[in-house]
Amino acid sequence: MRLGADGPSAFVYVALIDRSRNFYIKDAMWQGILGLAYNSLALPDQSVVPVMDKLVEKHSIDNSFSMSLCGRLGAPDDLSFTGSMTMGKTNVSEGRDSLVYTRLVEENFYSIILEDIQVAERTLGLDCKQYNQPRTIVDSGTTFLSLPTNVFMPAVARIREHLKKSNSSSLACARAGKFWTGASRCTTDDEAAFFRAFPNVSLTLRTADEGYSYFSLTIPPHMYLQSVPCLDDAAQTCYLFSIQESVGGPCILGTVLMEGYQVVFDRANKRIGFANSPCKVKAGYLAKPRVDGRFFIKVAGQPADCKYVEPKPSAVKPNALRSTILFFGVVGIIFLFVMCSWDNFFSNGQDRCRRRLSSPRRGTGELDSILSSDNEDDDDDELNTTSEVNDNRIRLDDVSYRRKGMEIV
Repeated sequence: MRLGADGPSAFVYVALIDRSRNFYIKDAMWQGILGLAYNSLALPDQSVVPVMDKLVEKHSIDNSFSMSLCGRLGAPDDLSFTGSMTMGKTNVSEGRDSLVYTRLVEENFYSIILEDIQVAERTLGLDCKQYNQPRTIVDSGTTFLSLPTNVFMPAVARIREHLKKSNSSSLACARAGKFWTGASRCTTDDEAAFFRAFPNVSLTLRTADEGYSYFSLTIPPHMYLQSVPCLDDAAQTCYLFSIQESVGGPCILGTVLMEGYQVVFDRANKRIGFANSPCKVKAGYLAKPRVDGRFFIKVAGQPADCKYVEPKPSAVKPNALRSTILFFGVVGIIFLFVMCSWDNFFSNGQDRCRRRLSSPRRGTGELDSILSSDNEDDDDDELNTTSEVNDNRIRLDDVSYRRKGMEIV
């Protein structure tokens, strides 16, 4: 890697992709990904020194980089619309270029805190922790603006509500449900009217300054309505809704946002800056993204802490809990089966005793005469029978006692 046309070279480790399947957007002409995040995300382990860390270590450049992505603002055949990337100190200044910083909150991804989202200059009115569940990151490697489900749904509802104000025939495709999930695309003969019907989306961030000042980043419709080839005719241009639902994942401020701004990753001071883009706009009717700030929001007491905190895991893991319930359920079934078997056994024994005691030749007097008989064989037989009867009586009393005990419990 060489820094500038005549700058020093640096030896760094990179990962090469020799085969991929549906990894890149079709016809994107991308050739790879340059990872510039922190060492905590290095693979296969943290012994790998990331590119940015190596450049800072070997060449004493400032621990920062910046980029201007001009994709949907300009025309690919005009060099004045091309983007740029600067490693080290940036030439963007806070005073001259409307550069405003927000704080980095984690050194893994480039994680920041999103305070609010407005559609058509109206806040969604959500608890600000929902925007950052589980985190909000700035990532040029993600194409879309990805929002958590509980943010995506009200945001789309607000955009669709705004579209009801327009009678443009070009919006028929946008009113279909599949358009909002990315399953279908829109085409129009009047691009200007199509864009004007959609509202601006704005993101509010807190500044890195001391105090409680804020700034907002505006995303015009042509930024989140990505021009792509139509599915049925690749030669025709269609528009893809580029705000997507992030199911269970983070809120990602991808290139949908970054293409409208010059973004400074100031790692040394743990902050990310946004400035108005130097890129040109290809048509006069397209509103240019802008940084609005700094401004103050009056709040009673301290502002809300919008960082999402992961809930503490339960002391009993779900799998362990399910296993415990299953175990005791099986034990309970076995216990009931055994009790029912004993109940049947003693019930049958009681019936036999009753039959013997109620027999005409087995009265109490007859038993007394049998016990005093001189016939040893008969004595043995009848003694055995009497013992069986007495044993059964004892057992029946025990069973009756146990049954009462179970009923009490």
